[in-house]
Amino acid sequence: MENGRLVCPNRKFVIHGLLQLALLFSCTNSHLRNNSIPNFNYPDSSIISTGDIVFRRGRDIMAKIVLTQSDSSYFSHVGLLLKTTNGISVVHAIPPDLNNQGAVLIESLSDFFSFEKASAGSIFRLRGISSRESKLIIDYALKNVDKPFDNNYLYSDDSTYYCTELVLKSLAAGGKDIKSNVKAVDILTISEPVVLPDNLRLSKKLEKILDIEFKDK
Repeated sequence: MENGRLVCPNRKFVIHGLLQLALLFSCTNSHLRNNSIPNFNYPDSSIISTGDIVFRRGRDIMAKIVLTQSDSSYFSHVGLLLKTTNGISVVHAIPPDLNNQGAVLIESLSDFFSFEKASAGSIFRLRGISSRESKLIIDYALKNVDKPFDNNYLYSDDSTYYCTELVLKSLAAGGKDIKSNVKAVDILTISEPVVLPDNLRLSKKLEKILDIEFKDK
């Protein structure tokens, strides 16, 4: 009892446990591969470049748990853009769910921002980045396609990736190591600090290129 209120002694542990579960599931929203419904206005591709960083706000409960960890949190997932003659795709790491085992994969921008997965999105770019650096960044990400998702959230392990880890290590491969400029959080039972997607968005090394306009707003 504190100040006349009954307080659960394990409340902090419950919160940390929920956050860990949220990290497992919120790096993507429910990852349905079929019947994806485009729910956004496709952005002007002329202002988008390979190597740009794309953020997504998920719709599921686990994404909402992650977003409650900071007053400024807005996005729950992040990936890298790949622009080709066939369109714009996203390279990102998703956790396991009912439809997949969890891995680094390539997905069309339309699927990435489909109705069941996203309620908001933005595209950012590293300040002062060159086309050569952008190529090195996306080459690193592509080299790791099909690598397993990092269920342990260990940045020190290059054999698996969680979403923010993949982006940060890709940036470093392009000569843009900004991890020291991005806040990481300590989470109970995870042995290393974890970088949440929205903490990357808040880095002053990034500039916003555009917001994704959603039709259901």
